[in-house]
Amino acid sequence: MNKNRCVVWGSGLFGKKIIDAVRARYEIVFYVDSDIQKQGGEIQKIPICSPSCITNMPVDVNTVIIGIKDDKLIEEVRGEITKLTERQIIIVSGKDLYNEHQNEYLNAVHLRHRFNWEVDFEQQFEDWIHNIDEEVNYWKNDVLSEEGMNHNYYVNICNKHIFDDSAVLPLINAGLVVMDVGCGLVSPYSNLLPSGDEIRLIPVDALAYFYNRMLQEKARPQNNYQCLFGMFEFLDLFFEKDYADCIIINNALDHCIDPFRALLSVIKVLKCGGSIFMRHTRATALLENYSGLHKWNLDFIDDHFVIWNETNMIDISEKFSAFADIEIKYNDTSIREGQILEIIIKKKEEISDKIFLGDSAALLAYCIKCIMDKLASVML
Repeated sequence: MNKNRCVVWGSGLFGKKIIDAVRARYEIVFYVDSDIQKQGGEIQKIPICSPSCITNMPVDVNTVIIGIKDDKLIEEVRGEITKLTERQIIIVSGKDLYNEHQNEYLNAVHLRHRFNWEVDFEQQFEDWIHNIDEEVNYWKNDVLSEEGMNHNYYVNICNKHIFDDSAVLPLINAGLVVMDVGCGLVSPYSNLLPSGDEIRLIPVDALAYFYNRMLQEKARPQNNYQCLFGMFEFLDLFFEKDYADCIIINNALDHCIDPFRALLSVIKVLKCGGSIFMRHTRATALLENYSGLHKWNLDFIDDHFVIWNETNMIDISEKFSAFADIEIKYNDTSIREGQILEIIIKKKEEISDKIFLGDSAALLAYCIKCIMDKLASVML
């Protein structure tokens, strides 16, 4: 079937990113860019032309796709296109087209893997161990180092003395135990609430020993800040049942070995009536091309919280319905992959041990074996 022919305005990062989405429906004749430095170049053998080329587009080309993310610039380009030609041109938002393409892909994955959750825990853990160095080096070189590109993030956290996350504050009160699980180098939260009352903040991370040593050796004093060790998938083995009133997970669940097992373990540590608050970029693993520790996509379909990758998908809202209520919020003004999900899981009943998958002790023993093998390879 012959595709309609089109022109894409914008040869920047987003213009390049949407090429697959555009090609699924159109044949791209040329790109347009107002940057003289880019004109005369190519993107995958497609020429980049000046805006004046719109005036002399072939007669069978009547669609211009705006490959720009900024809404203000999109409107400016719309106006420019209408000035450049008197023809009746169909102007399509590249953002909308890209979203449709991504959603079609997600729906196809959903149909293919809807009831499939067969995580090879041992293989996933071996991959996780293999990618630890990259994660540690990110925090050491990009965040903690004064020359690091994200060092200001660390400085801002060090200067933050009040718990000011407006999305989490309604979930907590004075005196409660609040865990920040998967907190990274240092938790961005404080014990002190805006009211002047205090909570008991417990930072937890599987790489806690790395982070604590890094902070001791290179960082400014943090009031004896100490991150506790704990793995998501075995959190209930490191902390008592009903230990926490609120558990925060920010941009960390996608790093898990098995995020379904992880959430089951986390919710056992949570008290009834307590909440898990999660904030993640939507479909991070897809966005990061499954690199490093990014192995899972946190997403939603029809207001259901789902987790998926290329081989597995699970509907968490459905699986947790008997013992928890789940609320999903997101900034719906941005493209799908740029959306930030805020997910609140409120525990309403105790969870049955029968729901757990496999023998936790045996899996933890396997993790220890892999860790020792990793140590041996480094030290000998």
